[in-house]
Amino acid sequence: TAIANTEVIGKTLCELDFRQRSGGTVVLAIRRRGRLEMHRIDELSLEAGDVLVLQASATEIENLLRAGDFELSSLEES
Repeated sequence: TAIANTEVIGKTLCELDFRQRSGGTVVLAIRRRGRLEMHRIDELSLEAGDVLVLQASATEIENLLRAGDFELSSLEES
């Protein structure tokens, strides 16, 4: 889940070079306000509370959490 008041808010996955920065993590979808966005997600500006549905290794997830811009959650929580 994207955390408010971090550098990722207001930026797209492309602007963040997300896949490269995260070591190859693939964003499959973004859950926003109860809706699952699956098309052109690389063009959506991230909002606080967005849940990224990822295909990633445990190491890649740990690296994302360590950076401090995201927190771990499940789709059931969102």
